Amino acid sequence: TVTYAEPLRLLEDVKAWGGNPLATRRRGLLGRAAYRRMLDALEASRRADGTLPLTFEVVYGHAFRPAPRKTATGESIIRFDPPRR
Repeated sequence: TVTYAEPLRLLEDVKAWGGNPLATRRRGLLGRAAYRRMLDALEASRRADGTLPLTFEVVYGHAFRPAPRKTATGESIIRFDPPRR
C-alpha cells in the first residue's frame, strides 16, 4: 500500500503504471462531472491521518517450455535420464 497526500498525485502514478482508476472503465475522455465524482470518491477514502491509500499486488510468474521431442529435421529425440534416488 502506497499513500498520497493529494488525489492528483495518486492518479498520476496510476496513469504512469498503465492503470485506470475507474471501476467502470471508459474508452473515451472523462467529462468534468465524472472526473469530479472520481475525485470525491478518492477524498471519501482518506484515512484518519489524512492520506489516500493505493493498494496493489505484484504478481510474478515464470514458466519453462518442455524439451523438444523432435529435431528441426524431424528426427525423434529419446532421452535416457538416470533414475532419481
